[in-house]
Amino acid sequence: AMTLEGAPFLKAEHLAVFDCASPCGKIGKRSLSINSHILMMAAAQPFISGAISKTINMPNEATVEDAKNAYMLSWKLALKANALYRDGSKLSQPLNASLLADGEEDEDEAVEQLIAAPAAQRAVQVTEKIVERVVERLYRDREKLPNRRKGYTQKAVVGGHKVYLRTGEFDDGRLGEIFIDMH
Repeated sequence: AMTLEGAPFLKAEHLAVFDCASPCGKIGKRSLSINSHILMMAAAQPFISGAISKTINMPNEATVEDAKNAYMLSWKLALKANALYRDGSKLSQPLNASLLADGEEDEDEAVEQLIAAPAAQRAVQVTEKIVERVVERLYRDREKLPNRRKGYTQKAVVGGHKVYLRTGEFDDGRLGEIFIDMH
């Protein structure tokens, strides 16, 4: 379930100690409020000469008005800087279960497998899924190169091997492809 909510022997009044920036797991409902991030920073700001490097996490449902209010409260409390992050606004959002799974019913299993994997393997799995999504997105809108195209070839010798850098261009001169041939 990836949440402490409903855990035996944990009293409801103690749950706030475990609140995170975003609700935990599929069934978690609790999270820190937008203002709680700002109030925590405001408590520390008088003792720090520079700005605090802390992101204010906002739920996916956050509105432009919520962002405006967060900036206004930060200003009123004399914070030197703040950074807002709206959940789901980055393709590469860490541990996004829907990104790791092939379907909604596979999300819990994907997260469990990821947690059980060694750190290096987790990084590879997440990176592969992100790259896959980026490629899917780019491929949908891919601009095709002309069949006959101009390009550039540069020859170099590296460690006694001939290396050719070759390019292909769109009709307007923009770079469209790069190949490296080694002989």
